[in-house]
Amino acid sequence: MISSDDRTAMRATRAEIMADNPVSIVLRRGETSLSAQSVRIVRTGTAQASVRASDNAEQAEADVLLVGDTTFDVARDDRFTHDDVLYEVTFVRVNQETGVSAEAKAVE
Repeated sequence: MISSDDRTAMRATRAEIMADNPVSIVLRRGETSLSAQSVRIVRTGTAQASVRASDNAEQAEADVLLVGDTTFDVARDDRFTHDDVLYEVTFVRVNQETGVSAEAKAVE
């Protein structure tokens, strides 16, 4: 069983990870833009994004992990732009005691 000291240590570790390179993002949920939120964006997988070509267009695919605190408001299918790349949230992991993480994929 996880003790309250364990939870405190996990929250502190998450805060250290986020403080290492915080980024402010604005999530778009349908037609609504949420208020800016501070997260850490971590690239996952290989260093190079894969590129799919079809009908004279290319689509880059790069996976990222968003690391937020317990107040991070994110949902599947939310979209955000970071470094001129549009991302879409594909999966959300909620832990009300330590924080929220979400996976996102570049779509443009």
